[in-house]
Amino acid sequence: MAAVHAADLDHVREIFSSKPELPFEATFRIIRPDGAVRWLRHRGFPIFDETGYLARFAGITADITEARQVHSALVRTQSLLASIVNSSPDAIVSELLDGTITTWNTAAERIFGYSADEVIGKPSSVLRTSNQEREEVLILARIRTGMHVQNLKTERQHKDGRLITVLLTVSPIRDEFGNIVGASTINHNLAERKCLEDKLSIATEHLRAVLETTNEFVVCLDRDWRITYINRLPEGGDPAAVIGKRLWDHQPVLLGTVVERAYRKAMVELTPTPFEFFFVPAKMWLSGVAYPTESGLLILIRDETEKRAMDDQLRQAQKMEAIGQLAGGVA
Repeated sequence: MAAVHAADLDHVREIFSSKPELPFEATFRIIRPDGAVRWLRHRGFPIFDETGYLARFAGITADITEARQVHSALVRTQSLLASIVNSSPDAIVSELLDGTITTWNTAAERIFGYSADEVIGKPSSVLRTSNQEREEVLILARIRTGMHVQNLKTERQHKDGRLITVLLTVSPIRDEFGNIVGASTINHNLAERKCLEDKLSIATEHLRAVLETTNEFVVCLDRDWRITYINRLPEGGDPAAVIGKRLWDHQPVLLGTVVERAYRKAMVELTPTPFEFFFVPAKMWLSGVAYPTESGLLILIRDETEKRAMDDQLRQAQKMEAIGQLAGGVA
């Protein structure tokens, strides 16, 4: 008992002391003199003398450390695989070669409407229409030869009877001897992808409309100062012509200006940086803010030319008004 690991000691004592007249088995850890921890499986049985008195115990002890480690690694791998399968957005279903469903993940329940209890042990034909029997025969025939089925576009039937367009990938399942015993099918729901693509397309069109009609100039730069997007050019022209160009090559007039300093500060310090400058090529007063992003900078620029002209006119009018009041006072 002195060698038994402290965490297993009570368990081992209970097994060795209860019902000593019966054979017993125990699995536990020991700590060897060198400090190594080993897993043991002990099988014991009582030996009685001619009077029926329990004279001694005999037993066999095997070191199962390596087997235990392999088993633990297998359990961890199976747990990881189960987690991956259950977290997949695709329906993953496995079946025997006769079509009997053996596994059914969470996404399969969501996509097809059946719970695992409703379909495991049932034929996979519950997901197909009568017109698809030949398709299943051809798929299983291919699987029996060890081949895969890649990206087969077809339909599967929901629990409520409606048809769902899916993209199938089917792979053979082998046992420990390499024999093909079943098939694993990944069902990618194309209806969901189509819905997401439609929503993304609508959002993209809305964003494009906003960017093309806004009064602001919108510029996106990567970390190499290359232009990745611009909605329009201050001096006019096709914005697509400057995509991929370095900002400093496209507009060398900005080098050494407050604009360059603001851009570099926003890129280095990762903080929004405002700026204001007179853009000589287009004879425009511009102001804006450089926002740092994960990929570089997002720059929003406003045309302040008209506002500045109005401000100048207002100031001029205020000056004239002041001069008029002064002249009236002198008169």
